Amino acid sequence: MNLKSFFAPPVFRGNKEKTLEAITLNTALWTVISLLIIMQIGNYIGGRTPAFISLINYIFLILCFLARYALHRGWLKWASIVMLVMLALGIAHITATILALGTIRTPASTAYILIVLFAGFQFGNKGIIMSIVGIAFILLALTVAESNQLLRKADYSVGITQWISYTALFGLTGNFMFSAIKLTRRSLRQSQQEIKQRKRAEDRLHIFSRIIEQNPASIMIVSPDGIIEDVNPKFSELTGYTKDEVFGANPRILQSGLHTKGFYEDMWSTIYSGQEWRGVLKNRKKSGELFWERASISPVFNEKKEITHFVAVKEDITAQRAARRKQNATNHQLKIQLKEINNLQKILKKQALHDPLTGLHNRRYMDEMLEKEFSRAKRENYPVSIVLLDMDYLKNFNDSGGHATGDHALRTLAAQLKASIRQGDTVCRYGGDEFAIILPKTTSKDALTRAIELQKRMQGLTLLYRAEQTLRITFTAGIATYPTHGKTSEEVFNYADVALYRAKLKGRDRVELFEQTS
Repeated sequence: MNLKSFFAPPVFRGNKEKTLEAITLNTALWTVISLLIIMQIGNYIGGRTPAFISLINYIFLILCFLARYALHRGWLKWASIVMLVMLALGIAHITATILALGTIRTPASTAYILIVLFAGFQFGNKGIIMSIVGIAFILLALTVAESNQLLRKADYSVGITQWISYTALFGLTGNFMFSAIKLTRRSLRQSQQEIKQRKRAEDRLHIFSRIIEQNPASIMIVSPDGIIEDVNPKFSELTGYTKDEVFGANPRILQSGLHTKGFYEDMWSTIYSGQEWRGVLKNRKKSGELFWERASISPVFNEKKEITHFVAVKEDITAQRAARRKQNATNHQLKIQLKEINNLQKILKKQALHDPLTGLHNRRYMDEMLEKEFSRAKRENYPVSIVLLDMDYLKNFNDSGGHATGDHALRTLAAQLKASIRQGDTVCRYGGDEFAIILPKTTSKDALTRAIELQKRMQGLTLLYRAEQTLRITFTAGIATYPTHGKTSEEVFNYADVALYRAKLKGRDRVELFEQTS
């Protein structure tokens, strides 16, 4: 601890009022300590001061240092009490000194001025008035006593003691007044600074007030007890309730009854825990009309992190939800229509690539598959066989049972063909009674074997039996293979057609493999 810190008053950070009171007490105490020390030196030099006066001075010094100890420990109340005791003892000390000297015309009488200054400095106007009144009565009594020669015989001789007393009194009084003026100026500067800060705070509050008043969102301020304390004009415009109508009311006046108790318990639990709650509310206006709000409810804290209010900022989304419902309904209809279109496209695609009677692929699909299979066969170097077959005597079926019978015979043959192919093979109907089978990775010999096996499987298949007539489904087929018989799909197809023609010339219900003729 250095010398400066020893004399300095304590500083209480964050408490300006307590610090200022400590500065005042510290100044008063050091003034009294200085005066007592100087007076004691003067008494010692003069040698005529009674011993009890010196004893009182020492008691005063002890009290002053006790008060400073209490001051530095932060016990301002106890320091003030000690100061009050010292003022009372000071009046008694000065009065006793005057009585000991036998006259009020001594430097001790002027010491009453310090009592008044200390009382005013410490206790304000009340201290000044009470000290002046008390001292006035004491001086009146001393004056009357001296004028009636009731006091001891006065010693009017002067010496160094009087000089020291007057000099110390004037010097310390001036220093005390200087300290008082300095503290007053400091308080004035602090007051001016506080006024500026208060003015800035008021300006900010005014701005915030305008922001709330003019905000396009509905704003409601609620106490921790759930009581509405303020709302903005947008709230009144939206709900139909005026500010006076909702002041002091509970926010539940807006409840629609469509949210569960648990919903509100969760909301209040969130904001009471110090967190922001966001959600959508369906509330009821004063008129009874229901409306939707997107809400954000936040807690407001003070310096001690205690919740003082809740602020609800809400936006009317009734029109948005209605538009969204309408859009969702439109989207639903569009999805249905799109599904219907997709189904129709599938049907059209199937119809474009399938034969409606038999369900087999048609000529268009066959042409596409021929191009694909032959391109792949050329890249990967494997054979492709084409089997062209005609149903035998379709006219007989039509003549015997009508076109429905003929159609049924075609569907039956198509089903047998479809059941006989492997995965990767393709069977198509490309004419009235004409069918084609594309067999990738199949040689001429294998294709011939498979066609004969199919022919045998159909030998026992009859469609129409009459007393004198049995109609059996048979076919005649021609086969050609890439690259044995041709290098392109057109060549192989044509050679398969030639083989089919030759088979028909030799009779029906047979299979013919293409062979080059000289």
